[in-house]
Amino acid sequence: MDNNQINIVNATENNLKNVSIQIPKNKLVVVAGVSGSGKSSLIFDTLATEASREWQNSYSLYIRNKLPHYQRPNVELIENLTPSIIVKQQQIGQNGRSSVGTIVDVAPLLRLLFSRVGIPSAGGSMSYSKNHPAGMCPICTGLGTVQVLDEDSLFDMEKTLNEGAIQFSAFRAGWQNNIYTTNGLLNPDKRLKDFTNEELQILRDGTETSLQIEIRSNKTGRVDHVDYEGVIPRFKRLYLKRDISKLKGKLRDEIYEHITTEKCEVFGGTGLNEKALASKINNFNIVDMMRLPVENLLPEIGQITDAEVGH
Repeated sequence: MDNNQINIVNATENNLKNVSIQIPKNKLVVVAGVSGSGKSSLIFDTLATEASREWQNSYSLYIRNKLPHYQRPNVELIENLTPSIIVKQQQIGQNGRSSVGTIVDVAPLLRLLFSRVGIPSAGGSMSYSKNHPAGMCPICTGLGTVQVLDEDSLFDMEKTLNEGAIQFSAFRAGWQNNIYTTNGLLNPDKRLKDFTNEELQILRDGTETSLQIEIRSNKTGRVDHVDYEGVIPRFKRLYLKRDISKLKGKLRDEIYEHITTEKCEVFGGTGLNEKALASKINNFNIVDMMRLPVENLLPEIGQITDAEVGH
């Protein structure tokens, strides 16, 4: 067998019809063809799937149970495979929590490794995940960035509340508009620049003590009692404490007009909390290892001799 090539014999995955091929190793190889010719079935569903399956078989049963499961593709024989990294064809979704490590499954393996031999231990593998409450930074909730509100941009000081002085459409319509125009605390026909400091404080930040107000529906006349909340804390609660990228349409675009995205300065913008970052292997924490080039990462991992790795 020629060790310088991958040998695929009688592949029948999906639309493949007994395809046999030799693919040279250590070269840049392009597989081209018309749509539906079987390119993806050969490379992704056959070669890459079998490479991932064989790679996982080298781990203990305990670790394999923690990883994605791959079924053997429909192929008579594949020889001389090596581990592969799969970059999927479909566009990656707009998710601020995704990274190269999560996409190629390296991150779950490193989290598992640190949960076994990291000193001091942060706990289970999810204690090293920025996407889990046990591991995420409490300030940026794992995103690595924080949204900073331009508070003054929410107000037009030349207008009254009835004229649309609040420069955010969701707060100028329906019952949310009534919170500020019918609360009995503020004159909706008075320009904001003529408000007293106390009135501006109530509008912007709310009242010092909890206060319930009556809200009347413009359509039905129904009266409800709600807690009064200033424009700024309401905006922050509804829109800054969530992943804005998941919102769609005009609302998301309008929110971005009032905020800037900045790196979270707590724990270096890693998205992880102090406990996760304090855990180290060979003087590297999990972020340090994820940032290492592969040619440097593999020798570092090779130095680990702790018996827990195999369990």
